[in-house]
Amino acid sequence: ETDKPGEVPTEEEKTEEREVAGYLATIVENYKNSEYLPTTEPEVQACMSILINCIEDALSRRTNGAFLSRAYIASTYDGEIRELQAAHDALTDTQSEQLYNVVVRLETTEHITLVMDYFGVSADF
Repeated sequence: ETDKPGEVPTEEEKTEEREVAGYLATIVENYKNSEYLPTTEPEVQACMSILINCIEDALSRRTNGAFLSRAYIASTYDGEIRELQAAHDALTDTQSEQLYNVVVRLETTEHITLVMDYFGVSADF
């Protein structure tokens, strides 16, 4: 699926999409194997659940032939991204720190930043 009928992604877009998909797969794998996550507060786990559900759904759609362009991601997961940002905004400082500690264990900071940007999540998340 592309953004507009007949629109073909550029090689650069295809390369970026493949990179992001690889990072997403790593994030899901590390999330499932996290020993730290279960020690965090329920609100933190709820935020991560929203994020991981989006990522797993995106990877599933990709496997079924969807091209995960930025526009596709933004339109498909707009509601979940807003829900995640609202949940994040409601966290206490301690919970925000726990969330950060979960996220930095999922991938390199550079890759996490790229994924967040790709999903349209603010960099200060």
